[in-house]
Amino acid sequence: MLALGGDDRNVKIFDKRESKIVQTFDDIHQGNILDLLNKLLLTSNRSFIEPIYCVRWSQNDGMLASASGDGTAAVLDSKTGKKLFTGNTSDKGKFSLFTQ
Repeated sequence: MLALGGDDRNVKIFDKRESKIVQTFDDIHQGNILDLLNKLLLTSNRSFIEPIYCVRWSQNDGMLASASGDGTAAVLDSKTGKKLFTGNTSDKGKFSLFTQ
């Protein structure tokens, strides 16, 4: 099994033996209204959805952690999809979860 993130703000579980996505966790990262307002005022013709840059899977306890360009990190239970924690990152989610 692989955990994937991307431009749609969803975390997906991919079964490489069956070559298909077996579970999707929707809207893990919501962004915040200040980021959206800044982008609306300063840019034009852009998508306002920030991608999920990083996903880490703890195989011991079945938790998934993801970090997004909206500056948030989230931890969820991979079996239920329940969000256990959300918080802010200082690096917009690009490197937060690569360190151990």
